[in-house]
Amino acid sequence: MGRTGTTRRRALTGAGAATAAALLAGCTGPGDGDGSTGTGRGTGAAAARAAALRTRSAATSRSLLDQYDAVLARHPAESARLAPLRAAVAEHVKALAPGSPSAAPSASGTGRPAVAGAEHPVSVPADPAAALSGLATAERQAAKEQSAALFEAPPELARLLASIAAACAVHQYLLSTGARR
Repeated sequence: MGRTGTTRRRALTGAGAATAAALLAGCTGPGDGDGSTGTGRGTGAAAARAAALRTRSAATSRSLLDQYDAVLARHPAESARLAPLRAAVAEHVKALAPGSPSAAPSASGTGRPAVAGAEHPVSVPADPAAALSGLATAERQAAKEQSAALFEAPPELARLLASIAAACAVHQYLLSTGARR
């Protein structure tokens, strides 16, 4: 005796077709999903929010870069350990703010890039272990801030912020384990 009525396969096929039709009908042009009426105003507002978020996230990374520079200036013996981490943070600044002058040569002549707009001098402990611990704390805070920004970010920026937050967490771990040596 054969089956009659609706089977799971038929139900799923029907649901899939209905879902596809609904998705295709929803693709109407500019302003989709952003609350606008297709005039482009919602898209402009979303772009402005993303740009502001990108600027805040770049400032977080720029501040972290300032801290690396301060620690390296005070403890040049740590440069072998810190140079790769600092280079990654400099790349984060570039990725978040493409026009950033973060790769400009430093005024100190150390060959490390200077950070434009460093607003506050960073206090660095005289003890190298304490300085590394301070950097680890700064990395942890940067990871938190970049992670928190994910909730506001459009998909492409969210992927970048997630990657940066993960890198900050790894840096924090490396600095913490290095400080215990």
